[in-house]
Amino acid sequence: MGVKNEFQGVKIPDKILPFFPAPFPDEAITSQIGRYHILRGYRTERATYDELFQAAPFTLTYWVPYHIDRLAKRLPGSPEANHATLIKDGTLLPLFRTFGRMTYEGAAGQKFQSIKTEVPRRIVGESGITHLCLSCVVEDMDNYGAPYIHRAHQIPGVTACWKHETKTIERCNSCKCPFEIPKSLILSPWKACACGRAIDSFANIEEQATPMEIDFARFAKDLLHGAEAIEPELLVKVYKNRILGLGFRRGKSQIARTKLLAAIEESYDQEQLKKMDFAHRKGRLSGWLNLLSATSAQEAPLGRHLLFAHFLFREAKLFLNSVKLGQSEIITPPSSVGTLLPREANEAAPRRSRKVLAGVELLDMLTEVAVRNSYGLEDLWIYQFGAMKRLVKFDHDAPQRILARISNDSLRKSRTPSSQKCTTLYDRQADEKWAEAIQAASVLLYASAEKPVKITMNRLLKEAAVKGSTWPNALKFPLVYAVLEQCRESQWHFYARCMVWVIHKYPEHAGRGSKLVKLAKLESHKGVAVFQHLSQIGVQGGLSPNLIISILQNLGMPKDWRGPNPDKDFYVTGRRYIRRERLPNSKPIPV
Repeated sequence: MGVKNEFQGVKIPDKILPFFPAPFPDEAITSQIGRYHILRGYRTERATYDELFQAAPFTLTYWVPYHIDRLAKRLPGSPEANHATLIKDGTLLPLFRTFGRMTYEGAAGQKFQSIKTEVPRRIVGESGITHLCLSCVVEDMDNYGAPYIHRAHQIPGVTACWKHETKTIERCNSCKCPFEIPKSLILSPWKACACGRAIDSFANIEEQATPMEIDFARFAKDLLHGAEAIEPELLVKVYKNRILGLGFRRGKSQIARTKLLAAIEESYDQEQLKKMDFAHRKGRLSGWLNLLSATSAQEAPLGRHLLFAHFLFREAKLFLNSVKLGQSEIITPPSSVGTLLPREANEAAPRRSRKVLAGVELLDMLTEVAVRNSYGLEDLWIYQFGAMKRLVKFDHDAPQRILARISNDSLRKSRTPSSQKCTTLYDRQADEKWAEAIQAASVLLYASAEKPVKITMNRLLKEAAVKGSTWPNALKFPLVYAVLEQCRESQWHFYARCMVWVIHKYPEHAGRGSKLVKLAKLESHKGVAVFQHLSQIGVQGGLSPNLIISILQNLGMPKDWRGPNPDKDFYVTGRRYIRRERLPNSKPIPV
């Protein structure tokens, strides 16, 4: 039976397509359709839509594009199997299943048992954008004879190529025309832009990505190719165990949310956060941590989940291993706690054997992690808190067993010459070179007369611009870590730099503390305190290099300055607001 084409008003039989290109590694389905259009030689895109979907042109970059079931029927084999393969291997759906709902219905309402994920059509904040890596375009042409669009480059928040460590682009570098046009095929990898420039002609002007962009791109790519469906309850449990294991705790088991959010903003540059997270880009941060609730975790955008998981785990393998540990953990229902009758005891024996097996696997896993990362017991309690807690609860002597295994492994590897071990752990030349670059970048940043931007460890690494370097390992780059700690500034020092800058930038408002604090865009209470501390400086007319840092040094305010009154408590406002309580020696708060 044929399918009625509503656009043409005619009935087209469900014939098998003469051909359809097999996917290249990590190729998006929109790329396969674009290559089909080029190979088929159609003069218009509408002809391709008619043949593949029997529909008028529509956007193909949704999570799950419309009418994919129609294309599945035109391919050889089972329509359901074809549909499942197209969705699984050509879209970002596997990544969504890691953080999403567990039911999915096709465009026509038909349920597919092989794919059970409920997804929105659009990616929040990311619709209408297709990213391409210029190096991948050239390399794919050499390796496969044709360029194509990679799925890993389309993951929300990813702005760099994990392989070539360069920034991806989303529009023509010459005329700034975007690659993706609504309701059109994306043909930029194969056809020249409307301005006549081919995309491979820009391959020699690629921009180097920052270490954090590269690290995040690798994390997202590894997670996409190793993705598996995770129940919301298990996902939240994995998040919370890792958060508590990293030390973001309040009391025994409560999460220190304010401290956690501050650490996230400290780890990523503000501009980078805006690229990675739609909420930061729009300034809508209320309820950002709702993903820590099983009922609302499904509603959080994928970009936020990826950013949060990357901050907590850094490596996709570590995240997926934590999920496996959470799945293998045996939880005894409350109703089963108590005295067992003899018959019940016999039935419970297999459960205990499974628990013993899980404990052995946990012991093996922790030993492997300790050996691989050169961890001691203290490090395991820091980085594998949840797993260590479960293991010790099951076996009180487990720490001694881990120590014994670590020592045996060390003896077995003791044949390696010490010179080789030092070379593996410490690269002196690279460490010194990178540390010098960070020191030089720090001098330039603090000497700038432009509007101050907080100088964090990530910003120092970015400005150092050491090509081909990723985030430094503490064992391999001790000098780098020492320089980063020495050169980064505290929040109060950043406030002081902002205040000195605004005093000299707007001399007409001299003495007007509230106005200057507002112009500097500082938190009002702390801004006023900094202004009062700096009220003794006079406006010398204009801003010049090194002026701001010289003034602060003369006033005895180092980079780790703790504020005008370190013992004073300030109300927390803005994104980290909590309900106010009366501070000591303060006036009653009006109701």
